Amino acid sequence: MIGKVLAFLVAIGMGSNEESFSCVVASKSLKIKWIVGLTSIAVFFGAMFFGQLVSETFNELTNITPTKSFMVAVLLSIGLWFAIANVFKLPISTTTSVVGALSGAALMLGGDINLGIIRSIILSWFFSPIIGLLFAYFFDKFIQFLIFKNTHNFRQREIIERISSRLLLLITLILVFFRGANDVANAVFFFVPTDPFKFKMLGAIGMSLGSLFFSGRLIKEVGTKLTELNPSASLSTQISSMLVVSLFTFLKMPISGSTVFVSGLIGSGLARNKKVNTNTFYNMFFSWIITLPMCALFSAIFVSFF
Repeated sequence: MIGKVLAFLVAIGMGSNEESFSCVVASKSLKIKWIVGLTSIAVFFGAMFFGQLVSETFNELTNITPTKSFMVAVLLSIGLWFAIANVFKLPISTTTSVVGALSGAALMLGGDINLGIIRSIILSWFFSPIIGLLFAYFFDKFIQFLIFKNTHNFRQREIIERISSRLLLLITLILVFFRGANDVANAVFFFVPTDPFKFKMLGAIGMSLGSLFFSGRLIKEVGTKLTELNPSASLSTQISSMLVVSLFTFLKMPISGSTVFVSGLIGSGLARNKKVNTNTFYNMFFSWIITLPMCALFSAIFVSFF
């Protein structure tokens, strides 16, 4: 029972770390109260429809048979790190948290790590943000070319930005849908094989509540401090992130949606010659780097006590 409660709390923590609507904040297309509401709905349905795909990969990561103490140690370390990140408004990688926690607990118990899966996950972590940044950069350059080639006055460009604003909302909802599908496994992968529908529902509700009540602070932080984008540039970021996250989800590869999103945000900013707030970026980068060792350390400590 305690493992399921912790999984639910971890799902809430993941929902609070959902920052995909930051682009909508950056482009000033919608008020924050509507943003968190839409986020909670989209993440719920994404988790419910495709949440089982990535779970399969996590369950093959170690050769440890999950006991109650093992599950509690892993989930408790992930939940603790989410809580710390939320306090400091840091967009951490939920996937990295899980891999770190599983690895730390397994090694402490003398278990083995599936190096083939680790290599695949590390490669996905490395390539997904690079692909996201490059796609956002070149796609935005293409959008700028179309705008400046085919529009000749301010009124026409204003109409294009208004259309981009509407498309931005649609694409962001699709992105959050796939973020929910990829991320829910981080909370309920222990339990999905026994009853997929029941535990996807548990994770989906938790993520939805976390997004609704706790994601607003992080969305504002990323959307207002990293860089400034108009609707068409934000659209480039979201299309890039949506394609990358959905691709890796169908490949059953757990990636960091946060790193993909932020790299896309930076790519679009660079394409528009916008200044990137390096202090904010360095804080985010630091949080991504320390996530794996911190979760591994937490879980190793917890599993030794339990």
